[in-house]
Amino acid sequence: TLNLNAGTLSANALGLTGAGSLVQNGGHFSVSGLNLSTGATANLSSGDTVSYSAYLYAGSTLTLGRSMALSNALGISDTGSSVVASGHDITVGYLGLSNGGALVRTSSGSVTAGELDVLGASSFDIRSGDSVGQANVVGGGTASNSGATSMSWLGVNGWNGVDSVSTHYTANAALSLTYGNGDSLALANGDRKSTRLNSSHSSVSRMPSS
Repeated sequence: TLNLNAGTLSANALGLTGAGSLVQNGGHFSVSGLNLSTGATANLSSGDTVSYSAYLYAGSTLTLGRSMALSNALGISDTGSSVVASGHDITVGYLGLSNGGALVRTSSGSVTAGELDVLGASSFDIRSGDSVGQANVVGGGTASNSGATSMSWLGVNGWNGVDSVSTHYTANAALSLTYGNGDSLALANGDRKSTRLNSSHSSVSRMPSS
């Protein structure tokens, strides 16, 4: 167990495994990368900093007490793993949700992501105030937009475009897709058949394995 009772722990990376691996009792952490696994929990408060990336696996939880901005990636994988936004804004270069990992949100707070991957049993709704540059919904993932949304392109696929996996994107508000010089691009692969519209794009998750 790492007990943070006072002061600030500064490190390039902080990795926590297992329930009770971190006790935050007045102390803080300032790290580039944060990795939580196997039921680990952490709180990101006003005195804490994660600057580059955060990955959660196997039933781990990160609860936000402040807005979070990561220059690289936020990855949430496995059923029971979650980032609890608590109404705070999240800004990342890449947001990956896979195998039931979840971003838990209240009615307030926005998400800004250059790229979004939703895989497996995970789901995500793009709301008013959110901004997503491009999105892949892959291998059983589900996504939607309840707010008017503009992104460069959207891919909706089974694995490699051939698996009969139920994968859905639902537009519940205006959706504008603009790729290149104003050309719209939508990639949609039905069960066991593939329509490949642009060979330069693939729907492969950037989520690292745990």
